[in-house]
Amino acid sequence: MGAAEDAFAAAERKVARAARTGTRRLSFDAQEFRALNRLPDGIGNLSALRTLDLDRTQVSDLSVLAGLTGLTRLYLSNTPVSDLSALAGLTGL
Repeated sequence: MGAAEDAFAAAERKVARAARTGTRRLSFDAQEFRALNRLPDGIGNLSALRTLDLDRTQVSDLSVLAGLTGLTRLYLSNTPVSDLSALAGLTGL
């Protein structure tokens, strides 16, 4: 597997763990996620999530986050994100 695939597999595991535990804060700001270029679909089901840190990842499409209405903090430093329109309904941000 390549770095992006490894990072995605690690992200899927982290999201699955967050779903089981009801995590309120999720961070992908670690070396193992630097090549992460897409988010697992399951992240959109984390209704308890309040803080998401995507700093220094390669994620550019945020559409999977559109349903996370409880999200109050989103960190996107050093990412290729250029379109925030998917977040328009997240009034708590």
